[in-house]
Amino acid sequence: MSYEPEPELTRRQRLAAALRVMLGRPWKICAALTLALMPIPGIGYSAATTWAYAVGQAREAWGQSSGYALAVTPLVVALVRISHGGTLPRLLLLAIALVGVTGAMHLYDPVTWITGVRP
Repeated sequence: MSYEPEPELTRRQRLAAALRVMLGRPWKICAALTLALMPIPGIGYSAATTWAYAVGQAREAWGQSSGYALAVTPLVVALVRISHGGTLPRLLLLAIALVGVTGAMHLYDPVTWITGVRP
């Protein structure tokens, strides 16, 4: 009997395995998105849109860099936490942080990044 080692996983297989560990089950992702975008009773806005509004106001009051710093910080925290396993609270934080980044963006930001032309 000869021992044959198992073949190494391809890059795609390793990435798929890492995503399965980080994101968990699809129902958790759907539940986190639903909770993040569901209106809060009595307020009428969701947690994600409230965070996006707060980040947008910070951008207007303190400038573009402050708005992005305020929006990207929870996103980085969520990504670091999810690397240890995708629980529902961690995925909820990620969903809220992703919507917050869109609140920090202005329509001309991608154009400025690509072309370098300032409005």
